Amino acid sequence: MTLRAKINLYFSLLFILVALIIFLVNGMTNYLFGSIFLLVIGLIQTRVFLQCDVLSRITQLDRTIQQIKTTKDLSIRADVKQNDEISSLTSDFNLLIGTLEQLHEEKTQVAHFDSITHLPNRKKFYQDLEQQIQEVSISSECVGVALMDLDRFKVINETLGPAMGDQLLEQVARRLDLLLEDYGIPLYRIGGDEFIFILSKRTEKEMVEVLDQILEAFQQHFLIQGQPYSITTSIGVSIYPRDGNRIQDILKNADLAMYQVKGHGKKGYLFYTEDLQRTQNRKFQLEQELAKALEQGEFHIVYQPKVNARTETVIGMEALLRWKHNQLGYISPAEFIPIAEEIGLIVEMGKWVLRKACEQNQAWIRQGLPPLVVSVNLSTAQFHETDFVDQVVHILQNTGMNPEYLELEITESLAMRDIKQCIQILEDLKKLGIHISMDDFGTGYSSLRYLQQLPIDTLKIDKSFIDAIGTEDKKELIVTTIIAMANILKIKVIAEGVEERHQVTELLNLQCEQMQGYYFSKPLSPGDFQLFRHNRNNNLHLREYTENIV
Repeated sequence: MTLRAKINLYFSLLFILVALIIFLVNGMTNYLFGSIFLLVIGLIQTRVFLQCDVLSRITQLDRTIQQIKTTKDLSIRADVKQNDEISSLTSDFNLLIGTLEQLHEEKTQVAHFDSITHLPNRKKFYQDLEQQIQEVSISSECVGVALMDLDRFKVINETLGPAMGDQLLEQVARRLDLLLEDYGIPLYRIGGDEFIFILSKRTEKEMVEVLDQILEAFQQHFLIQGQPYSITTSIGVSIYPRDGNRIQDILKNADLAMYQVKGHGKKGYLFYTEDLQRTQNRKFQLEQELAKALEQGEFHIVYQPKVNARTETVIGMEALLRWKHNQLGYISPAEFIPIAEEIGLIVEMGKWVLRKACEQNQAWIRQGLPPLVVSVNLSTAQFHETDFVDQVVHILQNTGMNPEYLELEITESLAMRDIKQCIQILEDLKKLGIHISMDDFGTGYSSLRYLQQLPIDTLKIDKSFIDAIGTEDKKELIVTTIIAMANILKIKVIAEGVEERHQVTELLNLQCEQMQGYYFSKPLSPGDFQLFRHNRNNNLHLREYTENIV
């Protein structure tokens, strides 16, 4: 029954009651008194009705509204006890709160979960990590944070397209989520190709067990539209409170450990240590100093002789870059070259080395010394400059050096990056009369088919294979194969990193006569290299000159 029907019924009954009472008291002398009495009784009854059936229910609805406002709990609903206008209003209110609750849940889903992998996102990770840290802060337990990055995902994404990249991310997320679920560990995607998970209340040994399982999971191919693709991951781990008391520090240290893995060949995991931080601080310092090194004249070139070991004559030289910092002293190329590549200075440095090497070689030629070929190493970034060939031509013209006395060295990995473009650039250089050498041969993945296509003059056998001569049969067999293959292709071979007499003997037996290495000479300053050549012209033994070497 509606509220209006209830009121109409009530007043009809009240009218009948009033008429009945008037009839009964008709014999009363004071008719006015009887009317006032009946009016008061009616008002009291009306007040009781409104209080019990209307106002109390509205008050209860207001209490529900205040409770939702205070607790922020959108699951609370008001009671619906009857079937009238107030009940209808209460039902509409409950429907409105239900809609708000659904919208809030959808907003929370968007705010806390990734749209591609449907994993919890960065915001949810921060919340959960903070909670985990609070739980262990009063105990001696620890919380590990493992940051993962997919190796070479950018290449896959650029090659196959973003849609295929998203499919790969979905598959990675699904595989890892199922694996970690067995350990009760939630997985989060915090952006790009980075995933993260929390190793709470576990010993380092237990953490290693989980990490090993993850690396094993990446041994299996991922299928994208039916095609198998291999991908690896690099993982950095930081532990609270050992590696920091703040979330920002824990994440920074995990990120540092992860990039150390990437810098050492990828595919693995590493726990953060203070040594990593010292290495990072050193790297940061060198980054700042490297930008000023060229301007302050801290770079110089040294020259390592190339010799014919059978005739003991100097047949060429390799120009090598060295950095002597004003305060830090000599800094190894193995340390500063990767930094230069990372911060984008390697191209400028490469141009400087090429120009200085040509200037020095031309100066020796003008002095009347017998011409030698000077070899200069090329970085991948420098080689793939759009105007690289023009840069070389410009340097040769400015220095006046004949192109036939210049050799440019590339690596296998550089050549294989874009074989067609590489062949075109090398052919343009060969037309100028420049010699081409492939450095570190044997460490890359070039095939005989590609080697036949590349217009190269010389193969340089990597030092790791030379070191194995007489100790490792497999690597020695590779050296033998490389020399035989080069002879068939009419390509010269030079062994680098020769340090022992038995290596010289064995290489000569294998018909490899050109060599360079510390057995003959370390890299020399220009003045010492000139003296070294003079001594050789006077038939002094190569090993007798050992002073003032760099």
